[in-house]
Amino acid sequence: IATVIIATYELVQNRKINDITLEAEYFDFLFKESMLRQIPLSRAKLVFDGNGKLTGTDDLIEVLNSMRRNSIYFQYTDGTFYEKLKKQLQGIEDLLDETADKNVVAEDQTKFFNELKENIETLYDLMLKKYLGKKIK
Repeated sequence: IATVIIATYELVQNRKINDITLEAEYFDFLFKESMLRQIPLSRAKLVFDGNGKLTGTDDLIEVLNSMRRNSIYFQYTDGTFYEKLKKQLQGIEDLLDETADKNVVAEDQTKFFNELKENIETLYDLMLKKYLGKKIK
């Protein structure tokens, strides 16, 4: 009896590990390039011109939109993660759009970049938790 219980336990554990590994492979395929290269490179293009207008937002917005499109798989496999990811991506895009629509004075430019950094860090934290197979609440 003990052997059957141990074998069943090991089978369940192996399935969980296999599921996490498979999902990590999907995750790599869908988001690795965006997270490691595209977000940092497109973020570096953001600058305020001499009139206080934010420029260079198009590339980062496109990366965010691409990530949102790529995340649709998770709508069917992990709705909670999908909704949080979608909300975080939209929040960053909204921040970019709202800021680009106005003239921003110097001290508010620093505030914008700090807020953007926090939002991107929150996005990366969410993505890392999912990649590591942690439960998203």
